[in-house]
Amino acid sequence: MASEQDIEIMEMYLDHALDPADADRLRQRFAAEPTLAGELLVLEQQRLVRQLAWQSMEATDDVGQRLAAGIAKQAQHHAWYQSFLANNLQRIAVSAACLGMFFVGWEYGHTGITNRIALPGGGQSARPVSLITSQQVADPATNTPVFEVSISDASGKVVRTERFNNLNDARQFIEQTRRQLLQQTEP
Repeated sequence: MASEQDIEIMEMYLDHALDPADADRLRQRFAAEPTLAGELLVLEQQRLVRQLAWQSMEATDDVGQRLAAGIAKQAQHHAWYQSFLANNLQRIAVSAACLGMFFVGWEYGHTGITNRIALPGGGQSARPVSLITSQQVADPATNTPVFEVSISDASGKVVRTERFNNLNDARQFIEQTRRQLLQQTEP
């Protein structure tokens, strides 16, 4: 087995880093010591294996070109996506808001948002409990928005429905009806 110093000198010999006089002396040692010459062959084989390993890891021109083309394609895709977002982000946001408002309106249309005023006078007594309900609807004849006011009895049956063209008229009717019902319930 060669010493570390001998291995270092042989590595320098294989790298052609020794001056000619030192290289000649090492060659004379190889001729005189066959085990040292065998160590040189082992070092040369190890060096060859390392070179082949590194060469197998190097990319060829074809691999480099394919890699560069893939990166360019990804960059183009990213640039297109950024351009699309920059140009259409406002449209996308408006569309999403419209969809949200549509679904909220649809849900409220099914459940019905109403203003309810419970009137006193029912409870445990024999007098009926009345309920006034108002909501904005579309007039079927003209398809314009109108305010519909419904008066229900204690059982929930609608006893009277009125339609008004504006909110103030509907409020006045509700107030008058509420006063009349309160007067009816007083002893």
